[in-house]
Amino acid sequence: MPHVCAHSGSADLARLSDDDLLDLLEEHGDTLPLAAIEECARRADSMLPVLTEFLKRHKLWSGADGGAFWLPVHATCVLACIGAPGCLPGLVAALDGFVKTENEWLMDEFPAIFAGFGPAAVPPLVERATSRRSPWLRQVALRSLAAIVLRHPECEGDGDESWRKAEMEHLRDAFAQSKALEDLPAVGREDAVADLPMFVRYMVDVCGSPPWAWTRQHTLHFLLEHFPAQESIPPPGEVERLRQVPEALARFILFWAEQGEVPDVHARDGADAARELRDAFLRDATNPEKFGDTKRSTPGDRVPEAPVGSENAWRNRCPTAANRRRWRTSRMPTPPGRRPPAR
Repeated sequence: MPHVCAHSGSADLARLSDDDLLDLLEEHGDTLPLAAIEECARRADSMLPVLTEFLKRHKLWSGADGGAFWLPVHATCVLACIGAPGCLPGLVAALDGFVKTENEWLMDEFPAIFAGFGPAAVPPLVERATSRRSPWLRQVALRSLAAIVLRHPECEGDGDESWRKAEMEHLRDAFAQSKALEDLPAVGREDAVADLPMFVRYMVDVCGSPPWAWTRQHTLHFLLEHFPAQESIPPPGEVERLRQVPEALARFILFWAEQGEVPDVHARDGADAARELRDAFLRDATNPEKFGDTKRSTPGDRVPEAPVGSENAWRNRCPTAANRRRWRTSRMPTPPGRRPPAR
């Protein structure tokens, strides 16, 4: 095998054959010089089909160390460096392969990589964002789609219905497996997860705020004004079900503290407010005089504002009004089950 070190220059590498360069990608691990990646990228005509074929054949790189570990990492770097449209199939295959083999090395870089391909990357990413194959795959796909929208606003709305459905399913999975629900009976957990879309839509669509930015004022407005105005007279059997809504909301607020989005003290304050309002909520939710009172739920001065810090963070990640109205950020809840392996 040819000798190479971190100081090897492009002139030395240019004298190597394609096979020698592939050997370097496989054997040199994290000591491979950047110049080797750049030399492979300069040979795009010959390297692209070889590396794409390799990345599509996951059985060739399912290993924990050695070349079986490093060649997929370096091959992905080469395709990202080339950046041509023909690199996209290989990079999508690389994403699938990294998830399948639990290789975590480049997962944080995929959103930036796919953002460079713009609209062309949206269809395969929407397919993976709506897939049930892996929560980890869905998480990276959603982050990549968010990165594309931020860099290419013209992609706003592409695959909108399936995209938003995937976001909600991902959040439901994370909520169902969270510590916030672990002490509830099975029926209580199911009810809380079933109520989650209602809580998300209130914050995102009504308040124009991120779904984690609940305050005591949001809790009061949702339980005593917004919810009663949206519902109809509940049948007798549904009254007991309504009793569980404030507790489900309290658990949803605590879930965001578990995810690190809000301080524990703020989450506890919002959760305590939801529990304190349980009796008043049940009274208003079963009061026919409040049904259909649209003035009580119309966005405007009556809708609480999000905390300054949370709203600023939301605006920074989603600078357009259209993005703020959707829960489409680069920060997603940790997927349920196994966490991605540490480096």
